[in-house]
Amino acid sequence: MSSTKEARSARGRAARDKGKRGEREVAERFRAAGYVNARRAVQYNGRPGTAADVTGVPALHIEVKRVEREAVRKWIAQAIRDAKAGGKGDIPVVCHRKSGEEWLVSLRLDDFLTILGGSLNGNI
Repeated sequence: MSSTKEARSARGRAARDKGKRGEREVAERFRAAGYVNARRAVQYNGRPGTAADVTGVPALHIEVKRVEREAVRKWIAQAIRDAKAGGKGDIPVVCHRKSGEEWLVSLRLDDFLTILGGSLNGNI
């Protein structure tokens, strides 16, 4: 194998490992917040494009992005597409962060208002 292929393979492996660590971090944050069933999903469920990255949080389809280059609209589009394919009516959300920064959550405004109305009844 050429050194170029080996380098690409190592970068790809490092990126996958970084993504897995991000998924575990997000699942742990949800568990710490009381969602005890939150866990990193197994991606190989036989239905490509439908599995969320983190499962066990009711009514949410959670995608996790642990990357340095942001592409929020692309990520949201993926989460929307995958949530629809999942067929459960879950709200698509994307948890994302860059190295050394805090986690952020992106979702559509209408979905955010649905969450607020359902969980807080407008009392903030």
